[in-house]
Amino acid sequence: MGSLASQGDEALARQAANGNPVAREAISRLAHPLIQKQTERFCKRFCYNNHFHFRCPLFPDWGLKEKDAPLCDWGNHSYTWMLEDLTGPERLKTFSGERLSSYFHAIVHSLPFYERWKDSRFGRRVRIPPYIQCIAPLAGKIFLWMVDQQSVGWMAQQTHLAYEKVEAIAGHIIDELTERGKLYLLNSPRATSLTVEEEEGEDCQRDLPDSSWDPAEEEAARKMREGRKQLTAIENFVLDKMVGEDCSAAVILAALARVGISIKEGVLPEKTNEQQLHYFKRRALAKLARVSGLS
Repeated sequence: MGSLASQGDEALARQAANGNPVAREAISRLAHPLIQKQTERFCKRFCYNNHFHFRCPLFPDWGLKEKDAPLCDWGNHSYTWMLEDLTGPERLKTFSGERLSSYFHAIVHSLPFYERWKDSRFGRRVRIPPYIQCIAPLAGKIFLWMVDQQSVGWMAQQTHLAYEKVEAIAGHIIDELTERGKLYLLNSPRATSLTVEEEEGEDCQRDLPDSSWDPAEEEAARKMREGRKQLTAIENFVLDKMVGEDCSAAVILAALARVGISIKEGVLPEKTNEQQLHYFKRRALAKLARVSGLS
């Protein structure tokens, strides 16, 4: 028998699935960089205040520096969970192809992987029914956000879609669930059975890559939401209308004139022109980038 490296990735996965210790070590080394990167992204995204009270065992620069500080368990938990999910025997038995690295990359960057990790981290289990995914390319993400009680405006900002488009997809999701008698799927997340029968049911979610989702983008969106709190009411109004809802300058100027609000000191609302409004929008965007730490 030749070396494991010469037998190809399928043979390597098969032997690792059957418990070959050399093959399992090789698989773990292959998966390590991806797991390390995603653990850092996910853990930091949901660290909350843990790094103020604990020492991080995986990323020393993140948490407390004192050697006698208690260790946070979530980093090791996340790494171990990802390693088991990615390189477990059942997972490896499903592999067919030439490159295990590509297979692993597709899984760890998929929305289902992210949701399974959150199941483990927060004790919840939510899956996207296949008939919801068929509604639109981003229907699965919108469904999960609806479960999390996010607003349509927030979802529109995250997806960069028009408010009306997101609202229509959300309405279609509700109609589809109502027709199937499954509107309860939009209730708050809860832990459910992890049996094989459930995995094979119609509400099961397969490991399909979701290249539209990026934890870095999500973190930037969080900073943006915090930055919006530091803008004035009129700055938020103009950005909501011109950027979020793509309203024309004429419509916004008419609305400001009706309520008697001026965007430029010394200039009456009815005397404000479109050029001044666009300049105000650019200044508001620059301010938002600065206070959000994204400039």
